This record gives sequence, C-alpha cells and structure tokens, in this order.
Amino acid sequence: PLFNPGEDEVTTDIDPQKCLAICTAIAKNSSAGWCPATILARVAENQNKTLNDLVFRDVLERKQDSYRIRVGLFHEWLLANK
Repeated sequence: PLFNPGEDEVTTDIDPQKCLAICTAIAKNSSAGWCPATILARVAENQNKTLNDLVFRDVLERKQDSYRIRVGLFHEWLLANK
C-alpha cells in the first residue's frame, strides 16, 4: 500500500512502478530527510498526480518544494533494496 494505491482492489491510473521510482529517488536524494522536487523531475515526467496521491495517502510529506517519506522503515527499505 505504500507504493501501490488500492492494493490491487481499487482501479486507479496511478502507476505503482512510478510511485516506487519516486519514493526511491526521494530516499536516495534526501538531505536531512527532505528531497527537493527539482530532483524528482528527472525521475518521471508529469509526476504531480503521483506525488499528490502519495501525499494524500500519507506516504510522503510535502514542505514547500521538498518531499520526504513519512515512514522511516520504508525509507530504509528503499535504500537497502534499490
């Protein structure tokens, strides 16, 4: 549910692989926990809908033009597995 909206029970046009790529980029490029949005533009085009979905589902937190992963264990998992 952290990168797959609906857990395959809800139809959505949010791509789970795009969510995973964005979350991985945030984990790898965060400074003091926060990743600038400018870095994410290189990961996926038109990622605003995906970012808004991740913020809405409380996977990410947004502060001005930066994002961070809310669940520390998920952040660590992303660093270890990608």
